[in-house]
Amino acid sequence: MEDVALREIKSKLKGISQIKVHRRHRQGRIHFCYGRSPKRLLELEAVEGVFALLGIFHGVTTGRPGLIRIAEEISSVDLAPAVVVHNILHGVPDSSGIAVNCTVGRGHRFSSSELHQILKTVLVASYDLSEEEQRGPYHLQVRVEGARA
Repeated sequence: MEDVALREIKSKLKGISQIKVHRRHRQGRIHFCYGRSPKRLLELEAVEGVFALLGIFHGVTTGRPGLIRIAEEISSVDLAPAVVVHNILHGVPDSSGIAVNCTVGRGHRFSSSELHQILKTVLVASYDLSEEEQRGPYHLQVRVEGARA
């Protein structure tokens, strides 16, 4: 399926660069840089979902220092470009706020719920989110796999 999606991406999106294909057991991923209108992404038929990659953090340890490192990195990420892309693709939502979804791979001594809780705290401090806005229309996905988040 990745080959079909990649062929479509290359044919419909002019000016893409830095293409990397990650074949996985359940769901493959295709990472690429694209500097033109995000509306063109809506024309992709073989692609299940489009996500903006805001950053990759290396050097995540398995214990509490790794958890703190992720929180520090997330606090320094500018979410504005992802909000702009979301609004172009889906329209401006009626409400604001950021919902967090976390997954933590094997071998870490912190759970996805612990990561979720610390990231909610970081986002409340960084963006002054109310309880209601923590279930907002914008979704921040944080995945931890080995030493990378």
